[in-house]
Amino acid sequence: MRREIRETKVLKLLPAVILKVFQNKRNRKKSHYSLNQRLYRCDSMIFTVFLFSMFCLQKMGVTCSQDIFHGSTIALEKIMVVEKDIRTAVEEYVVTLERRIEIAKRYLQDSQKSDKNSEKVVIQNGDSSSYFSSEITISQKERVLFNPLKVFKLIRNLAITLPSLEKDLQRDEERRFLRNLESVRKGVTFPQQADLNSATEGLLRVQDAYDLDVFSFANGDFEGLSTNSSLNAADCFIIGSYSLSANIFTRAIEWLERAYHLVHNEPDTSISSQTVWKQLKDAVSRHNSALISPHLPKSQHLFRDPVDSSHGDWKKKLGTRRRKRLDNPTYPLYMTEPSFTDLTNFAALCRGEQLQAASSQKNLVCWLDRRSPHAILLPIRVELLHEKPQVLQIYDILPASLSSGIISATSATLSRSRVHGSRSESHKLVSAQRTSSSTWMHDAKVLKKMGVIYTRLQSLLGLDLKSKGACEHFQVSSYNSCGHYNPHLDNILKSKTGHAMEKAELDLGDRLATLMFYLSDVPRGGFSAFPRLGIVTRPVKGSAVFWFNEKINGDVEPLSLHGGCPVLYGNKWIANQWIRANSQMFARKCSKDNTKGSSI
Repeated sequence: MRREIRETKVLKLLPAVILKVFQNKRNRKKSHYSLNQRLYRCDSMIFTVFLFSMFCLQKMGVTCSQDIFHGSTIALEKIMVVEKDIRTAVEEYVVTLERRIEIAKRYLQDSQKSDKNSEKVVIQNGDSSSYFSSEITISQKERVLFNPLKVFKLIRNLAITLPSLEKDLQRDEERRFLRNLESVRKGVTFPQQADLNSATEGLLRVQDAYDLDVFSFANGDFEGLSTNSSLNAADCFIIGSYSLSANIFTRAIEWLERAYHLVHNEPDTSISSQTVWKQLKDAVSRHNSALISPHLPKSQHLFRDPVDSSHGDWKKKLGTRRRKRLDNPTYPLYMTEPSFTDLTNFAALCRGEQLQAASSQKNLVCWLDRRSPHAILLPIRVELLHEKPQVLQIYDILPASLSSGIISATSATLSRSRVHGSRSESHKLVSAQRTSSSTWMHDAKVLKKMGVIYTRLQSLLGLDLKSKGACEHFQVSSYNSCGHYNPHLDNILKSKTGHAMEKAELDLGDRLATLMFYLSDVPRGGFSAFPRLGIVTRPVKGSAVFWFNEKINGDVEPLSLHGGCPVLYGNKWIANQWIRANSQMFARKCSKDNTKGSSI
């Protein structure tokens, strides 16, 4: 009886333990990703639809879930350490269970023949010359009692094997396992459903931004960069189901097809094929209904043709790329008013498309600047990326040691980046418009070293970078994989209306210009794109990008709209130095003549 109680306890408690550790309460709140697809009717690329939706929701004051892991390097590093400890605890528990199962199996193997009702025994008599044999049938009781070997095994099983199993069960390893997990989890915030939703959105974002093939992407191929990571059928099912709930039918079908391929063609038992097939059929049915419905908005993510859900021929179609129901977009440049073009251009630039005509690039040059005494022996390497308004990329301006020092000095204080709200300066929101972590630099030693860099740059830029009030505090930001920042302007006084800013802040003036330092290289993705100019800057460690946010007469420079492309693979670190206008009244005098453009 005791043994039965213990075995029942193990069977009942194990699922509860696994659920308690790895299953979180479902968040039934609709994600913004799914809501966005119903808000806007547009006939363009999936990524631009997503960006446009996030932008409009931000204007409406709607923010994403208060997840703390998506875009947070520190939070991810913490749970990585904890997950390693949990894995160790689970491995120890599995060893315990395997030992118990082995003892139980050994007991069953030794006694399984005793379950037969009867057996035939061959009795041989005589020598080889007078040999004869006969068979007799004996009962189960007699079979044990007559055979000394079986008697020995019976006594051995009940005297040693079974007590050993009972003793092992009495150790209550389940409670010990739970105590270990509670100790590991103590004081650590674990991801919730909102965090999983954000991670899923991040995968869909980079997939759409770089037009990645699902089969290659799920196998860990990031635009030719192969990794040893991959997604199993259950992972693909989660992404496909999330896409389906968001009415992103093209992505839903592609990811569910991948899951179906894994459970059928590879030894993947993470989810049943029936479950995947049922969801896949639902996705295909809803897609085909939406394709012929005249009432659904054109923003639905659809293929040009109906998807054939024939089960018999499905395997032949797995992995084939279907044409989406998208118009061929155009990329007009130098638009000064907000429009959907900002997002179509941004998406195209992130994918590496060339939007600038060759004739527009004939005056772009590189040079070594030696105008400062500090640059005579060590000239500054400058590249002109756009002429009017000027966008410069300055190379090798930050030593590698200083870049690493900035990262080390700020890593511990990073927190999820926020954006300005619509009503007050204090109303800063966590938003899907910007998925990164940021902090402000206050390390005196690092700032002193940056003063040397500013001295070198002042002569090149013709601006005051060192006087009190000339620049804002040094902001450092980290973009994890999938991290991005939608197109935006850096102005805070003219472009963001209704902010109740302090007088000291207003006295500094608006952000005249931006000086952005790249603190790390990025293996894939992470460009900074200027959609109205049709150019990108590539994250090169130690370089800096400079542009003006205001025209020469003090008006906002609308062509300075820029954004951060999603990081496909790697981690992008940048540092922003915003140069305020009022401190530059002598260095850069105002003029009503805007024909000069925004240039140094």
